[in-house]
Amino acid sequence: MAGIYIHIPFCKTRCIYCDFYKETDESRMDTFGEALCTEAVEIR
Repeated sequence: MAGIYIHIPFCKTRCIYCDFYKETDESRMDTFGEALCTEAVEIR
């Protein structure tokens, strides 16, 4: 079984233990979602 992990980098707060890229500015969330959907369609 294959899988894929997609990290959504928008968090309400920054955790000190998290090593992933993260944003607390949610104003770019829509743009990120649109780009993610565009990439997913291109992979198919």
